[in-house]
Amino acid sequence: AEGDAALAREQLGEIATDLAELEGLVSDILLLARLDLERDRLDGPRQPLRLESVPAREIIDAAAERFRRDHAERELRVEAEAPGRLRGDHALLRRVLDNLLQNAAKYSDAARPIELRARVEGGNVVWEVSDEGIGIDPEDLQRVFVPFYRTDRSRTRATGGVGLGLALARRVIEAHGGTIAVESVPGRGSTFRIALPAEV
Repeated sequence: AEGDAALAREQLGEIATDLAELEGLVSDILLLARLDLERDRLDGPRQPLRLESVPAREIIDAAAERFRRDHAERELRVEAEAPGRLRGDHALLRRVLDNLLQNAAKYSDAARPIELRARVEGGNVVWEVSDEGIGIDPEDLQRVFVPFYRTDRSRTRATGGVGLGLALARRVIEAHGGTIAVESVPGRGSTFRIALPAEV
């Protein structure tokens, strides 16, 4: 606005980044609200999901490919010999894995590997994302899935985020009839475990 072209170019780049983050935040809030509204309907839930029969391997591969593209310097180990098949919303389930993998990258040292495991166990498709990062304090474990909650150790400008990713992940998994849980040891890392009904 003041006629400084170089400054305008620099600030426009920053504005574009901020707008992309804001757009993602609004999208997450709307999806979270929609999932909550459908869950709480008096006449029963009509989940806003695009369900299809899909090999779990497709979702795992899509999430792994995106992670490796965004974090070429990080080692991602994938173990999915017999990952099974499920009925689910491909895009939303991949988004859940995207979030877990991004968190693993944020809260662990770049030199340490991240693991994505998949298997069929007891009629469920089970996914696990593990890191060797800072971990989560015991008093925070039950609150990490609460919207907008961030642990003290995650409240830094460098990691970003507003505390919606895990809340949204839980809503998506529950909408599929599944569960999500976390085990963590401070200073040693975390494992997030998802169980979804396997398609027979």
